[in-house]
Amino acid sequence: MEDLSYADWQELRRSARHFVAVRSQTRFPGLQVGPIDYEATTAAARTWPRLERRVTWDWKGITKNRETKRIDAAFWVDEELCGLSYGLVTSRGATLTRLEGSPRENHPLKGYVTDLAIALLEAVSLAVEAPRTLLQDPDPNLIEWYRRFGYERVAQPELTRYLVKERRKV
Repeated sequence: MEDLSYADWQELRRSARHFVAVRSQTRFPGLQVGPIDYEATTAAARTWPRLERRVTWDWKGITKNRETKRIDAAFWVDEELCGLSYGLVTSRGATLTRLEGSPRENHPLKGYVTDLAIALLEAVSLAVEAPRTLLQDPDPNLIEWYRRFGYERVAQPELTRYLVKERRKV
Protein backbone atom coordinates (compact mmCIF):
# COMPACT_ATOMS: atom_id res chain seq x y z
CA MET A 1 0.00 0.00 0.00
CA GLU A 2 1.52 3.27 -1.06
CA ASP A 3 1.64 6.25 1.28
CA LEU A 4 -1.01 8.76 0.24
CA SER A 5 -1.28 12.36 1.38
CA TYR A 6 -4.18 13.51 3.54
CA ALA A 7 -5.75 15.19 0.49
CA ASP A 8 -5.38 11.96 -1.52
CA TRP A 9 -7.13 10.01 1.25
CA GLN A 10 -9.95 12.56 1.30
CA GLU A 11 -10.41 12.15 -2.44
CA LEU A 12 -10.21 8.37 -2.22
CA ARG A 13 -12.94 8.29 0.47
CA ARG A 14 -15.11 10.70 -1.53
CA SER A 15 -14.68 8.64 -4.72
CA ALA A 16 -15.40 5.33 -2.97
CA ARG A 17 -18.55 6.74 -1.34
CA HIS A 18 -19.69 8.12 -4.70
CA PHE A 19 -19.03 4.75 -6.38
CA VAL A 20 -21.15 2.88 -3.82
CA ALA A 21 -23.97 5.44 -4.04
CA VAL A 22 -24.07 5.44 -7.85
CA ARG A 23 -23.80 1.66 -8.05
CA SER A 24 -26.75 1.31 -5.66
CA GLN A 25 -29.06 4.06 -7.00
CA THR A 26 -31.29 1.69 -8.98
CA ARG A 27 -32.06 -0.40 -5.92
CA PHE A 28 -32.13 2.52 -3.46
CA PRO A 29 -33.32 5.74 -5.14
CA GLY A 30 -32.29 8.75 -3.09
CA LEU A 31 -29.27 6.97 -1.55
CA GLN A 32 -26.47 9.31 -0.53
CA VAL A 33 -23.21 8.12 1.00
CA GLY A 34 -21.31 10.84 2.81
CA PRO A 35 -18.80 11.24 5.62
CA ILE A 36 -19.62 10.84 9.28
CA ASP A 37 -19.78 14.55 10.01
CA TYR A 38 -21.60 16.85 12.43
CA GLU A 39 -24.85 16.44 10.50
CA ALA A 40 -24.65 12.64 10.66
CA THR A 41 -23.70 12.39 14.35
CA THR A 42 -26.39 14.92 15.26
CA ALA A 43 -29.01 13.01 13.25
CA ALA A 44 -28.02 9.74 14.96
CA ALA A 45 -28.21 11.32 18.42
CA ARG A 46 -31.55 12.97 17.63
CA THR A 47 -33.36 10.21 15.72
CA TRP A 48 -31.90 6.94 17.02
CA PRO A 49 -33.33 6.44 20.54
CA ARG A 50 -30.64 4.91 22.75
CA LEU A 51 -32.94 2.25 24.20
CA GLU A 52 -33.89 0.94 20.77
CA ARG A 53 -30.33 0.59 19.44
CA ARG A 54 -28.66 -2.85 19.24
CA VAL A 55 -25.28 -1.19 19.82
CA THR A 56 -24.58 2.26 21.19
CA TRP A 57 -21.39 3.44 19.53
CA ASP A 58 -20.25 6.94 20.45
CA TRP A 59 -20.01 8.17 16.86
CA LYS A 60 -18.78 11.65 17.82
CA GLY A 61 -15.99 10.10 19.88
CA ILE A 62 -15.09 7.53 17.23
CA THR A 63 -14.73 10.12 14.49
CA LYS A 64 -13.31 13.08 16.42
CA ASN A 65 -9.62 12.23 15.92
CA ARG A 66 -10.04 12.28 12.09
CA GLU A 67 -7.62 9.46 11.28
CA THR A 68 -6.08 10.00 7.86
CA LYS A 69 -6.63 6.41 6.72
CA ARG A 70 -10.21 6.12 7.97
CA ILE A 71 -13.08 4.67 5.97
CA ASP A 72 -16.16 6.43 7.32
CA ALA A 73 -19.62 6.59 5.85
CA ALA A 74 -23.07 7.88 6.65
CA PHE A 75 -25.77 6.17 4.59
CA TRP A 76 -28.78 8.40 3.92
CA VAL A 77 -31.92 7.96 1.87
CA ASP A 78 -33.23 11.42 1.13
CA GLU A 79 -33.11 13.11 4.56
CA GLU A 80 -33.14 9.95 6.69
CA LEU A 81 -29.94 8.63 8.25
CA CYS A 82 -30.06 4.84 7.83
CA GLY A 83 -26.59 3.71 8.87
CA LEU A 84 -23.05 4.58 9.89
CA SER A 85 -19.84 2.64 9.33
CA TYR A 86 -16.23 3.24 10.28
CA GLY A 87 -12.99 1.46 9.56
CA LEU A 88 -9.27 1.97 9.05
CA VAL A 89 -6.59 0.96 6.59
CA THR A 90 -3.41 -0.37 8.19
CA SER A 91 -0.59 -2.62 7.03
CA ARG A 92 -2.81 -5.54 8.05
CA GLY A 93 -5.51 -4.49 5.56
CA ALA A 94 -8.75 -2.52 5.32
CA THR A 95 -10.82 -3.18 8.44
CA LEU A 96 -14.45 -2.44 9.24
CA THR A 97 -14.42 -1.71 12.98
CA ARG A 98 -17.85 -0.16 13.65
CA LEU A 99 -21.23 -0.53 11.99
CA GLU A 100 -24.71 0.53 13.05
CA GLY A 101 -28.02 0.72 11.28
CA SER A 102 -30.95 2.87 12.28
CA PRO A 103 -33.07 1.20 14.96
CA ARG A 104 -36.20 2.27 13.07
CA GLU A 105 -37.86 -0.98 11.99
CA ASN A 106 -38.80 0.15 8.48
CA HIS A 107 -36.00 2.48 7.39
CA PRO A 108 -35.27 2.40 3.63
CA LEU A 109 -31.97 0.49 3.94
CA LYS A 110 -33.17 -2.10 6.48
CA GLY A 111 -31.15 -5.26 5.86
CA TYR A 112 -28.71 -3.54 3.47
CA VAL A 113 -26.50 -1.24 5.58
CA THR A 114 -23.93 -4.03 6.02
CA ASP A 115 -23.90 -4.74 2.28
CA LEU A 116 -23.22 -1.08 1.54
CA ALA A 117 -20.55 -0.80 4.25
CA ILE A 118 -18.76 -3.89 2.92
CA ALA A 119 -18.98 -2.55 -0.65
CA LEU A 120 -17.32 0.67 0.53
CA LEU A 121 -14.66 -1.22 2.51
CA GLU A 122 -13.82 -3.39 -0.49
CA ALA A 123 -13.73 -0.41 -2.89
CA VAL A 124 -11.16 1.34 -0.68
CA SER A 125 -9.25 -1.91 -0.15
CA LEU A 126 -8.99 -2.42 -3.90
CA ALA A 127 -7.94 1.20 -4.52
CA VAL A 128 -5.06 1.03 -2.03
CA GLU A 129 -4.16 -2.59 -2.88
CA ALA A 130 -4.66 -3.74 0.71
CA PRO A 131 -3.65 -7.38 1.23
CA ARG A 132 -7.04 -8.23 2.75
CA THR A 133 -10.28 -6.85 4.11
CA LEU A 134 -11.32 -7.61 7.66
CA LEU A 135 -14.48 -7.42 9.74
CA GLN A 136 -13.57 -6.76 13.38
CA ASP A 137 -15.58 -8.42 16.17
CA PRO A 138 -18.41 -9.64 13.94
CA ASP A 139 -21.75 -10.52 15.50
CA PRO A 140 -21.54 -14.30 16.14
CA ASN A 141 -25.12 -14.68 14.89
CA LEU A 142 -24.11 -13.26 11.51
CA ILE A 143 -20.94 -15.27 10.77
CA GLU A 144 -22.69 -17.50 8.23
CA TRP A 145 -24.21 -14.45 6.57
CA TYR A 146 -20.78 -12.76 6.25
CA ARG A 147 -19.50 -15.88 4.52
CA ARG A 148 -21.76 -14.95 1.58
CA PHE A 149 -19.33 -12.09 0.99
CA GLY A 150 -16.31 -14.42 1.13
CA TYR A 151 -15.23 -13.71 4.73
CA GLU A 152 -13.81 -16.54 6.82
CA ARG A 153 -12.22 -17.11 10.20
CA VAL A 154 -8.48 -17.73 9.99
CA ALA A 155 -6.15 -19.64 12.29
CA GLN A 156 -3.62 -16.82 12.72
CA PRO A 157 -3.57 -15.84 16.43
CA GLU A 158 -3.33 -12.11 15.68
CA LEU A 159 -6.52 -12.29 13.58
CA THR A 160 -8.86 -14.19 15.94
CA ARG A 161 -11.14 -11.16 16.39
CA TYR A 162 -11.72 -10.87 12.67
CA LEU A 163 -13.38 -12.40 9.67
CA VAL A 164 -10.95 -12.11 6.78
CA LYS A 165 -11.16 -11.95 3.01
CA GLU A 166 -7.78 -12.22 1.32
CA ARG A 167 -7.23 -10.19 -1.84
CA ARG A 168 -7.21 -12.40 -4.87
CA LYS A 169 -4.33 -11.86 -7.23
CA VAL A 170 -5.16 -12.31 -10.88
